[in-house]
Amino acid sequence: ASLVAYAGCGTAVTVALGKPLVALNQEQLRREADFRYGLVRLRDNAESVAFYRGDESERAQVAGRLGLLAANAAKLIDLERTVGFFTRWERYLDPLLPA
Repeated sequence: ASLVAYAGCGTAVTVALGKPLVALNQEQLRREADFRYGLVRLRDNAESVAFYRGDESERAQVAGRLGLLAANAAKLIDLERTVGFFTRWERYLDPLLPA
């Protein structure tokens, strides 16, 4: 009975810790697509950007998209690390429990 409770609690905590991963992964995919779109749009319009000297505004837009992408990636890495630490700790605790 205690092993079932241990497994149930471990699963519940893992699910609770990992639930935000779904939204963060989805947001990461969206930000990556937005970044790629911006780069393709810049490449397609490079001649116009150069002619009208819009390089600074384009650079700011690309840098902004990259910043958002990197910030979300950092959140994703932090949360994956937290879930990994918990599941690893739980795995190390398994042999210490009486069967």
